[in-house]
Amino acid sequence: MADEGSLTLDGGAYVASANYAGYLLGALLAINTHPNDSFKLCLYSILGIALTIAFLAVSQNVWFLIVMRGLSGVFSATAMVGASSWLLQYKGDNRASPILYAGIGFGIFISAEFIAIGQHFGFGSAKLWFLLGGAGLLIGIPCILLMKMDSVGKTVDQIYTGIHSAEVFDKWKLVLIYGLAGFGYIITATYLPLIIKDDLGIGIGIHIWAVFGLGAMFSCFFWHGVQAKLGSRNSLFVNLIIQSIGVALPVFSQTLSSYLCSALLVGGTFMGFVTIAKSIALQISHEARGNLMAIMTTSFGIGQIAGPLVANETYDVSKSFSLSFLMASMALIIAAVISVKANRKI
Repeated sequence: MADEGSLTLDGGAYVASANYAGYLLGALLAINTHPNDSFKLCLYSILGIALTIAFLAVSQNVWFLIVMRGLSGVFSATAMVGASSWLLQYKGDNRASPILYAGIGFGIFISAEFIAIGQHFGFGSAKLWFLLGGAGLLIGIPCILLMKMDSVGKTVDQIYTGIHSAEVFDKWKLVLIYGLAGFGYIITATYLPLIIKDDLGIGIGIHIWAVFGLGAMFSCFFWHGVQAKLGSRNSLFVNLIIQSIGVALPVFSQTLSSYLCSALLVGGTFMGFVTIAKSIALQISHEARGNLMAIMTTSFGIGQIAGPLVANETYDVSKSFSLSFLMASMALIIAAVISVKANRKI
């Protein structure tokens, strides 16, 4: 859309922030949902995501984009809360969490390559939006049907038997860490493709974004294993430090290899972080008021809203994203420090 001249940098920042504001609103709306309602939440969310993406083909008016992306953000958050609650709380299957969160990386990879193929055949942004919405529906409906077939949940006693860890986390410190991580990763996720396009050309940029998705997909399984070996607190610390390095890397080197390394480091950690953090949340969620998965998603959403707004303001002053990337890296370092001190008294 930027290449077509239908969306400016400022407009893109507002559209991105609207999407993240919608994500925050969706998380807030889902706070009091019960795990038994998670299947319906996932069903409505998938339909909402597909439709709001497809509707972006209708108009390129910036206010229309803001509204549609805001609604898409609402449905994205409820989908994340619903899927997490269904698997971790309703089904009580923490071992399968890497598969759930790997889906986000798979989606990034598929959408990036889908866009690259569309651009190769000369598709404009409107046609790409419509096709992406349709593809989301085609992938999402079979998943919903599989969830419906596997409809027997576990009791509270069955879910929480044997999952308690010797590492006991303070709920609000975990929520704070989650918010800082949302701010830390989103600036890279939002602006790295744009920086690559400006420096190296759009052709290579979209494929590096696909690498970001591949890294996210496989990282969920890797970090699940790291958590089993190192423990939750140590694995969170290592994950966040590596992620902070990946976020800061484009500031110090603007080459193909550094961009590729940044995509691998951030892509290879940000969903792994979610895998670890949601596992910790499962351990303490029965003690929390409200849906802890939704509370964490709310915190993440606040971080996501702040990221593009901060990046846009610093760019207006310096004409560079370097300062915002460094601020994001620092947020991740702060989250890492908090993670090793996130215990509470039992």
